[in-house]
Formats: sequence, C-alpha cells, structure tokens
Amino acid sequence: RPISGRERREATSLANAAEVLEVTKIVRGFVGDARNGLGAAGIGVVTPYAAQARALTLALEDLRDVEVASVDAFQGREKPVIVVS
Repeated sequence: RPISGRERREATSLANAAEVLEVTKIVRGFVGDARNGLGAAGIGVVTPYAAQARALTLALEDLRDVEVASVDAFQGREKPVIVVS
C-alpha cells in the first residue's frame, strides 16, 4: 500500500522515514507472530535506494537476521518473505 512521507536526498540516493517506520512494523509483525513459524532469518527487505537500505538497517538493528539490501545486492536470492520498500 502507498505510504505518505517525504523523501530525503542523500547524495544520489533517497530515504523516506515514514516508509522506514511502516516497513519496520511489518517486519516486526512477521517476526512476532509465532503462528507463522518464521524467524527473522526468513525475512528480506529489498529497496532500490542505498539510503533507504541504510535507514532500514539502523531501524532493524536488533533483528540482525533480517536481511536488508538493495535490489542489486539481493538479486538471485530468495527468502520466504520479501518486503519491498
């Protein structure tokens, strides 16, 4: 679903704090739901922006097994759950 918020430019990349908060909620919801049997290692967060990947990595630093990466870095890999930012 679309997220409102302002994009912040970092050099040639973009980040959106509102989207970081929403993605963090979604990821924590998956990790916290024992019914799905999914651990943090089963979740990947993909974004086309390096600045957004850095912001998400900081926001999810307590969930180190959640992989946050750019589209290029994640290419050819799979996870049971992928959240696109």
